[in-house]
Amino acid sequence: MGFSNSGAGHCVYVRSQKGTKVFIGIFVDDLIMLSDSKVELTEIKATLSTALKMKDLGEIKYYLCITVVRDEDKLSIHQKYWHYVFLGRSARQY
Repeated sequence: MGFSNSGAGHCVYVRSQKGTKVFIGIFVDDLIMLSDSKVELTEIKATLSTALKMKDLGEIKYYLCITVVRDEDKLSIHQKYWHYVFLGRSARQY
């Protein structure tokens, strides 16, 4: 499929083809796929689904305690919820 390790970590792979980049992050049995081309993502998902049992959960909103928010032209991530949970638990302990 033309992916190679990105150098950012052992479980992040990148492919540059047809003027687009596709990133795949792997954690245990989960994949996160990012690209600037929906066509590329659709083709990759179709190829992977022939070899793997897959379920497309749609656009990412939450992953590994990280909230992902998409605005019109940007993507941002935060862990605000977990800060409140941690602070709430810490406050009750004392």
